[in-house]
Amino acid sequence: MVRATNEDGVWSDEIKSLQVIIRPPWWRTWPAYLFYVVLAVSVLYFIYRYQVKRLQVNQQRALEKVTQEKEKEINQYKLQFFTNLAHEFGTPLTLIFASAASLMSQMNNKEESSKMVKTIYQNSRRMQRLVQELLEFRKVDTGRERLKNKKTELVSTLNNIVDIFYHFARENELELSFEPDINELWVVTDADKIEKILLNLLSNALKYTPAGGNVTVCLEKTDKQIVIKVNDTGVGIPDESIHHIFESFYQYGQNQHPSKTSFKGIGIGLAYTRSLVELLGGSISVKSVHEKGSSFQVTLPYTPVSPDGSAKYQHAGLITRSAVLENMTEEFLPGKNQGGNTITNKPALWTTPKKYRILVAEDDLELSNLLFRLLSEQYDVSLAKTGKQALELIKNNRIDLLVSDIVMPEMDGLTLCKIIKSEILTSHIPVILLTARSEMENRIEGLEMGADSYIPKPFHPKHLFVRIEKLLKTREQISEYFKTNFGTPSYDLQQNYSARDKELLEKCVIFIENNFGEETLDAELLASHLALSKAQLYRKIKALTGLTPHGLIKNFRLKKARQMIAEGKYSTTEIIYMTGFNNRTYFYRSYKEIFGETPGEINKNVN
Repeated sequence: MVRATNEDGVWSDEIKSLQVIIRPPWWRTWPAYLFYVVLAVSVLYFIYRYQVKRLQVNQQRALEKVTQEKEKEINQYKLQFFTNLAHEFGTPLTLIFASAASLMSQMNNKEESSKMVKTIYQNSRRMQRLVQELLEFRKVDTGRERLKNKKTELVSTLNNIVDIFYHFARENELELSFEPDINELWVVTDADKIEKILLNLLSNALKYTPAGGNVTVCLEKTDKQIVIKVNDTGVGIPDESIHHIFESFYQYGQNQHPSKTSFKGIGIGLAYTRSLVELLGGSISVKSVHEKGSSFQVTLPYTPVSPDGSAKYQHAGLITRSAVLENMTEEFLPGKNQGGNTITNKPALWTTPKKYRILVAEDDLELSNLLFRLLSEQYDVSLAKTGKQALELIKNNRIDLLVSDIVMPEMDGLTLCKIIKSEILTSHIPVILLTARSEMENRIEGLEMGADSYIPKPFHPKHLFVRIEKLLKTREQISEYFKTNFGTPSYDLQQNYSARDKELLEKCVIFIENNFGEETLDAELLASHLALSKAQLYRKIKALTGLTPHGLIKNFRLKKARQMIAEGKYSTTEIIYMTGFNNRTYFYRSYKEIFGETPGEINKNVN
């Protein structure tokens, strides 16, 4: 509105009004705001979609990674399983193959032939059991195993299974007992499955319990459950293994008591047992203290049933008493036949003096005995059950060659070979590795550890004989070269020596060259210079050169004397004392023994 005034300040009564409308810019209009809202919602939507998609991609990648790792883990399990399987098949196959080959060449020896036939039979049975164990486990694992329930008196069923093991418990100096809390218990169940469960648990308990221990089977009943416990005072299960023992193909056999020589499985016994328990609608658990013992508990559902007066206890159809006895004999006492006759570890030839000493490191008792019988006719053979035991024998005795299995408890063959080849006192010993792992990578690994030969199982005995003979023959040739050329201008250390052996011989030769004129130079002084005891020096120098340390020094002095005599610069008497001899008669006699002539005859030959 507008109102005017004059010069005197008098306002007019007339009022003028003017309407002014101010319109907002376009970016502040309602359509603009609506656009802003739609734009913001769209941006948030696209951000949300992007984040969801990115999250999905990340989840997909993580899932693929987990899947790949799982597949890799499964493949590793499969690879380990088939590796173990190959090794387990390799030993009985070797025993069968080697026994059959030896049997054909020893048909005139009835006693020896009988042992070979028995070995073939027992290991055929072992192969059959391995295959049967795999097939039964596969049947349960794929859900094709069916229950065959029938009315069974459980106390007598378990008692008869335990009774089968009493003989083997006594043989292994174990106390075995069955302690049911009731005298009779009638149930409807699959007796065959319960027998297999108890057989597996008892077998493990006896195998892993050292002499003097106890194994107890307990049977308890509640209103709704049946509880079977197998307790032992054995070596126990390590904490890192206890959560895995029911997994397929998992093994903790390295903790097995070293005194046991029982048949080693392939790691499906407890997994198979758990599958059977679950098939019966029950559960299995374990409590264990390492080095003190274990307790396996099987809990099964219980439905009361009235006794059947007409029913009598019978073993399930698949497991007869004779079959169980035969299997347990092969498993716990592989060196005995059914008549109780033990195959001796030391045949009559044991005390026969042999030129070479061979050590066989093999944890399988039957294969060890077979190799002993095959090799002891020609060599002085010693046996070791573990790599650690073999190493002790090598360090404390003269061993000319080692034949070792790769898979052994406490210390495997590869580790044993590596230690032998890395230590100066044992690096000269030829090593032959035996294993069922015949892939090229395994052979390369064995040779990288320093092995001189790698023989895959099963092998023909002649193959082993030839490899041993070749390695020992090579050592003889090296020793002969050393004896003939040592101390002469043409002498040179051959490449056949390992780096450590070559280094030791070079130090030895240099010390003798620098001191051969000293009367005080002897084996004791040489041993002190090389930082070895006299016994260690003797074994090492004898193995490398075929000479004793004293013989090595005398051999060098005589050859040096022969060179000086041929040069004619000094008289024989002067040369005798210049080369460290202080007895003229001894010098002449030793000279004649080595060269077949007297010192005076060399000048005649030269002229």
